[in-house]
Amino acid sequence: MSVEPALRHAKLRAAQCWSRLRTTGRPRGVVLAYHRIAHPGTDPWNLAVSPENFAAHMAYLASTGCASTLDGFMGELRDHDRPARRIVVTFDDGYACNFHRALPVLNETGVPATLFTVSGAIGRPGAFWWDLLDRIFLEMPELPAVLHLKAENRSGFWSLGNDAAPGPQAMKANATWKPDLTAPSTPRQRICLSVWEFISGLNGTAQPDVVADLAAWAGLHPDTRSDDLSRPMTMDEFRKMSAAPGIEIGGHTATHCDLSRIQGEAAFEEIARDRQLLTEMTGRSPKRFAYPYGRMSPGAGHLLREAGYEAACCSRYGVASSDSDRFLVPRVQVIDCPVEAFAQDLQFLLGRLNGQVPQDQDARAPHLLR
Repeated sequence: MSVEPALRHAKLRAAQCWSRLRTTGRPRGVVLAYHRIAHPGTDPWNLAVSPENFAAHMAYLASTGCASTLDGFMGELRDHDRPARRIVVTFDDGYACNFHRALPVLNETGVPATLFTVSGAIGRPGAFWWDLLDRIFLEMPELPAVLHLKAENRSGFWSLGNDAAPGPQAMKANATWKPDLTAPSTPRQRICLSVWEFISGLNGTAQPDVVADLAAWAGLHPDTRSDDLSRPMTMDEFRKMSAAPGIEIGGHTATHCDLSRIQGEAAFEEIARDRQLLTEMTGRSPKRFAYPYGRMSPGAGHLLREAGYEAACCSRYGVASSDSDRFLVPRVQVIDCPVEAFAQDLQFLLGRLNGQVPQDQDARAPHLLR
């Protein structure tokens, strides 16, 4: 293990220790964040967990007796006399694989879950833009040498040079690259990050045109991969999932905009419009919210309260407890890891659970967070 990943793992393990110690004896729990249940060709941000590992994760949670709805857990946090330990499963965005692959497992194991949904994406063909971006820059063997994107009086220009058609070694490096662990080492990796920042900073209404331009530049149809489960759910799929027992629906903005980069009236409109659309689609008004990208402005909590939300999850690592800010509830992102590592980290954070304590895993390296 290189120095940089080793230092990162040490910091995460220290964060785990602190989270556990400061919440001992009080109601506490871990809110888990999943995205895709899939075997993608590339997964730089560790958004995918394999169907096999996900099924094992849920079977383990069921065996602990600690699985809880987010709504139930937030209610328990008010009761200081009940030092319960809870584990909450959440999903972000609204991927079709959540309906086709995750829901049957949740039904079988009896584990509840909350689906934080990008309401404006439901029923839209094609992949989410960040997955399309990964496919273009990290998987496609040939691209044009120059990219120029324009939107909202902003303009971006990138030159791929010789990396427009990289060799097998560079493509292998691109396929296995993890930005959270390794700095970009090829022009494509650097450009992928730069274009990601360009698109994520746009108003949600401007993103579709820019993404269509990007797909056309790469020679792809904007609706590429619309026939697989990396797309958003259809309206029928979403309504069926939202009506399933144990499933709660939460907000995630209408267009997956970055709430740290838009504020005031524009941010409130994204939040309120999302809640309105989800209410219309499900017949229930969502009470919980998750910040896209885990980012928010200092006034985001006030906007959420004004829109009718009661709590929000962020990407800050840690154990949620009775002293957690209700609009900054920490979450732990789950990566594609075997159930032994999954169980080990949960027990490190929360103490011994009802399931078996794994004995053969490396206690030095936290597994859940990317």
